[in-house]
Order: sequence, then C-alpha cells, then structure tokens
Amino acid sequence: MPQTKTSKARTYGVLTLGLAATLVVATGRPDSEAAAWIAEAGLPTMVLYLAPIAVSFAALLVGAWLAPGKPVLVRMLIYAGLGAVAGFTMAMCLNLFAAAPGLIETVTGPLAEPGLIEILLWAMTGICAVLGLMVLALALIGGSAVVAINVEEVDAEALDVLKAERVTFGWSAAGMLGLAFSVGALAVARQAGEGAAFGPVIGSIVGFVLYNIASIVLWRGFDELERRHVVDAFSISAILVTMGAFIWAVVDASVGAPPIDAAALYLTLIFVQIIATFYVTAKMMGESSVFGKLA
Repeated sequence: MPQTKTSKARTYGVLTLGLAATLVVATGRPDSEAAAWIAEAGLPTMVLYLAPIAVSFAALLVGAWLAPGKPVLVRMLIYAGLGAVAGFTMAMCLNLFAAAPGLIETVTGPLAEPGLIEILLWAMTGICAVLGLMVLALALIGGSAVVAINVEEVDAEALDVLKAERVTFGWSAAGMLGLAFSVGALAVARQAGEGAAFGPVIGSIVGFVLYNIASIVLWRGFDELERRHVVDAFSISAILVTMGAFIWAVVDASVGAPPIDAAALYLTLIFVQIIATFYVTAKMMGESSVFGKLA
C-alpha cells in the first residue's frame, strides 16, 4: 500500500525528534548508580545509552498513533506524559550534558552541587532552549521544518509560512532562547561560589531583557485576535498561580509551610505561562503542535 503524505509527515517527525533525542543522549555519561546496577546484572554499559533512545522512539511512535483526532487538552496530556517517560528514562540512565559543568566552571570557578530548585532551573533551561531551536528552524527553513518536527498530520495552511511569519518566528525564537539563557545563568549564579555570582547574574538579566524585548516586538505586531489569545493565556496562568499561592497561604496558616523560594515562583510562572500559551494557541489554530508566538 503506498505511503500517504500524512504518514510521510509523521515519519519525518518521528525520525527528526528521535534523532534529536539521540543527540541529547550522546552528551551524557552513565549515572553511577545506574552503572552499578547494570554491572551487577551483567549487562554492558551501552544499555544505558540504548534504553533512552529506544524509549524516546517508542514514545514518539505511540504519540503519533494515539494522539491524532483527540481533543486538544487530551493530546497535550498524552504528549506531556510520553515526554515525561522519555525524559525520566534519560535522567535515570545518564547525566546529560556532562561536559557543560566543566566548561562553566572554567569561567565561574567551582559550582556547588545543585539542589532541587537548581535542577528544575536547568530542566527549564533545556525546555526553553529546545522550543527556541524549533521555532528558529521554522524561521530559517519554513514549511519543511513544520513537517520535520510534527508527528501528526500537518494542515496545508501551516506549511504556507510567509516571509512576515518567518520574522515573527525569528523574534519568538530570540525570546525563547533569551529566556533559556536567563534561567540557565540564574542556576549558575545560585551554584557559584562566594563573589562569583555577579557575572551569571548580569547574564541572566541580559537574557531576560532580550526575552522582554522580543515579547514587546511581537505584541506590537499582533492583530486584535492574536492579542486576545495572548491575554487569555496569561489570564489562565495568573489564575492558576494565584490559586496555588492561596492554597500555600492556607496551608502555612493552618499547619505551617516552608517559605516560597523566589526562583521557584519564577519557574512556576514560566512553566504555567508556556503551557497556557500552548493550550490557547492550539485551541485557536486547531493544532496540538504550535511553535510560534511563545515569547
């Protein structure tokens, strides 16, 4: 039976994203505990590299088969769940980007061991960087990039990426990459030794300024409908964060709760805003994979 254009598009998405996952796995070094367990089981260390790759491809194939045709929220939950499984497998098997701490320490000096907040900051850095690079691919390549990074059928209109839209994608990419740099530099500042945090803090501010400049430029270029959806997304995020803060305040008043870390609040706002923006934009466009106008 001949392969349809839709099935080809799905194949391209699975291969492209699977290759990206493979490249990420290649940056890792075996986790010490996982390596000890593998050695006790008599298995080669290579299993720690092969398992995350296999799980990533399996997650992509399951998503491409299970998600299409479902409501937007259900599709987002499916992709989020499968992505969490793949990410958890990578984290259990490997220390990803193992060379990065050494490179950073050549500039900042020794870094302290990351705590929970620092780990989450690094995770958010990776998420924003991946989104930014995807949007950058749309800005530079256009319709071919849409097919390459989707595991669902791509609407014909989505492939018609006009020159003006590429400029929008370019600013979106700049905003997301600026946010990634800001969050990553903040993590470095929190782990840096005494007197070594000034440089990373300045870097974090620069990245945050770039993110906001991109957001302002995008906002000024939006039409009334697009602005309404941006307002909807940020309204949803504000409501959710306010509810979370209220629950925390009630718990603190009744049984006591630890103080809220400012970085944790910053992370929460970013995460909720990204999810809300994806959801609102997906509802508007009828697509589950929306890569533009994230800043």
